[in-house]
Amino acid sequence: MATDQGRGEGRRDVVLNLSGDLEALWEEQPASPPATGSREFERALSACDFPLVIWDVDGCIRLANQLVADLVGVPLEDIVGHHLFDFVLPLDATTKVVEGIASGTHESLRSKITVTWPGREDVPVWVWTRAIELDGSRGAVTLIVPGNEVGRLGRDTLVPWRDLVPVAVGVADSEWRIEGVSADIVEVVGRAPADCTGSSLLALVHPKDVPRLCAPRWELSGQVMSRSGVRLAHRDGSWVETCVLAAGLGAGRPGDVIFALVGAPHPGTAPLLDRAQELELHLRRIAAEVRAAGLLDGVAGFPAPSDHPQLQELSSRQWEILSRLLRGQRVPTIAGQLFLSQSTVRNHLAAIFRKFGVHSQAELLEVLRQHRKAG
Repeated sequence: MATDQGRGEGRRDVVLNLSGDLEALWEEQPASPPATGSREFERALSACDFPLVIWDVDGCIRLANQLVADLVGVPLEDIVGHHLFDFVLPLDATTKVVEGIASGTHESLRSKITVTWPGREDVPVWVWTRAIELDGSRGAVTLIVPGNEVGRLGRDTLVPWRDLVPVAVGVADSEWRIEGVSADIVEVVGRAPADCTGSSLLALVHPKDVPRLCAPRWELSGQVMSRSGVRLAHRDGSWVETCVLAAGLGAGRPGDVIFALVGAPHPGTAPLLDRAQELELHLRRIAAEVRAAGLLDGVAGFPAPSDHPQLQELSSRQWEILSRLLRGQRVPTIAGQLFLSQSTVRNHLAAIFRKFGVHSQAELLEVLRQHRKAG
C-alpha cells in the first residue's frame, strides 16, 4: 500500500489520490450523527453492496466491507486496523478531512478522487463521508464508489430495500424559483409539480435552514453542492428532512441550477427494522445522494421545463434517461450505465414518448431541437 512518510513503509499496491477543492465541497449538518455500536455497523456494512469504511477521529480504520478490499486489491485484514494515511494521499488533504470530522467543524464531505495502481489505469471514484458515533466516540463512515458504478447506488435486488428513498429533480433560477420539477416531488413533500412551479424552493425550507442553501453558492466551485438535513414543509404540515443537491446548468443559462431532493424513507418502513437494518437504510440513503449527484453532473444541455411542461409528468429516472438520450447515448449504453435492463429503459422511453405525443426517439429529439431553434 503506497504511503506517506513513516506510515506503512513497503506497502505500495494502491493509492487514493484526493483531488479538487475540498473546502468548496464541505457540507455542514446541524443534526447529530447516528450513534451505535460496532457490531451493528458491521452487520449494516456487510449487507450493503457498495464499498464502505468506518474510521475513528484519529483516522484509524475500524471497519470495512469486502467490497473495499476488492476495490483496492488487498485483503480486508490489511485494511482494518491501519490508518487512512496508509491509503489516501496527499497527506495534507487527508489530514484536513480527519481534522474536520474530529473537531466537529464539519459533518460531511464529498469529493472525487482517483485510485492509482502502479502500472494500471487510474480509476475515478466518488468519496462521500459522514460523521457518526461509534461505541460512544465520534467517528466517520466513508462511501467509496467507482464513477462507472454510480448508477447502481441505492439499488438492491432485495424487494424490502427497493425504491425506499424518493428522489425528485428540477430546474430553478438564481433565486431558487422553480421552473419545473419531476413528478416524484409528490413523494417528497406531498405537493404536485404544478403547485411548486413558479414558487421559490426556499419558501418550502425551514427558516433556520435557508442560509445553508444561500451561501456559499454552488457557483464558487463548479461542483455539485450538497446540503443534508434540510427540512422542507410537507403538505400535511410536518417537516421532512431531505438532502438538497444543486449544480449550475451552464450552457448559456448562468445562475440557473438543476437540483435534486433526496427525501426520507417511505412511511412505515423504519419502525419495522432492527438497529442494524436502520443503519443499512441510512447508508443506502447516503448512496442515493451520491447517485443523485451523479445525475446532476451531466445535464448541462437539459431542456427548459418552461418550454416543455411534459417534463413535470416524468419521474426523476425518466429525466435521467432523457438527459442521456440528449447527449447521444443509445439504449444499450444507457441501460449499462444505469444498471437497468434494456427493456426497462425502453419502457421508460415509451412513457416519455406518450407524454410528448411522439412515437420514436427521432421524433422526440426533433421536438426538443425545434424548441431550441425557436428560442
